[in-house]
Amino acid sequence: MTDDDARSSGAETGAAPRETTAPPEPVGEPRDALAWGAVGSLAFLVLHQAYLLAGGRFLGVGAVAGVALSVGLVVGGAGLWLAGRANGNGQG
Repeated sequence: MTDDDARSSGAETGAAPRETTAPPEPVGEPRDALAWGAVGSLAFLVLHQAYLLAGGRFLGVGAVAGVALSVGLVVGGAGLWLAGRANGNGQG
């Protein structure tokens, strides 16, 4: 370290170096809720496929897609709400 580096870093003046801390990560991000919603929808579709393989009756693409979308919305919303509740930040 040269004298110029020491002066510019504040070492000569006795100033304490600044601490850099990352801001806290926000809880309950919409991206996380979207991922949980996708997991819920896909889990429903897997269970529906198992139902069909077991000999169940197919009710139509529209009905299955509607239920899968509904499950995804409920799971995503619950994930967003529970993330705020679990960390005690009052967002839920």
